[in-house]
Amino acid sequence: IAPALSAALLAFLVARALRRPFWLHLHRLSGPATARTGLGARLVRRLEDALLARADQLSCVSDAMVEAAQTRGVPRERMLNLPNWAN
Repeated sequence: IAPALSAALLAFLVARALRRPFWLHLHRLSGPATARTGLGARLVRRLEDALLARADQLSCVSDAMVEAAQTRGVPRERMLNLPNWAN
């Protein structure tokens, strides 16, 4: 998630307080990485899932990220694929 997960949470709260759409840009998911380390994996996964579920629009940097978001329950119609230079 870009910006960082904590910043994304703050952006969500501000967007809701101001009654504005919440757009999340998905560069990578933190949950799988934290699951390997065991450091707060459950909390990170739950926070990511909550933000993904509540995003009004989700942009992804690759087809793989679109698929990853879909496996996490995000409807395809709320997603845009905006590949970066590396993809």
